[in-house]
Formats: sequence, C-alpha cells, structure tokens
Amino acid sequence: MSKEDNLLEGINKPWNARTAGLVPHDNIYYGKCLIGGALACGSTHLVITPLDVTKCNMQVNLLIC
Repeated sequence: MSKEDNLLEGINKPWNARTAGLVPHDNIYYGKCLIGGALACGSTHLVITPLDVTKCNMQVNLLIC
C-alpha cells in the first residue's frame, strides 16, 4: 500500500463517537456559544415579536384595519 492509499482509507473510515474520546471544551468555547446564541435568538425576537403583537392587535380590534 502506498501513502496515498493510507490517506484515502483514513478519510473514508466512518467516525465513531465511542472510540473518539472526550472532546474538551473550555470556558472560551462556552462563551462563544453564549454570544452566538444570544445574537441569533435576540435578533430573531427583535424582529418577530413586534410583528406578532401587531398581528394579535389586528385580530382583536377589527375596526383598526
């Protein structure tokens, strides 16, 4: 077997979570996750909540439309 065959064999081998070992996460990783989640959730709620309130008001007060 050549070196290229060994590389291709490693690429095609399926990943197994049982034999991969522990994946260490430190506070920096969790901090990045916190910031990413806050940005994603915050921006979504910033846009959707006023639309939902407006829709509910239009459904309740039919004379405004």
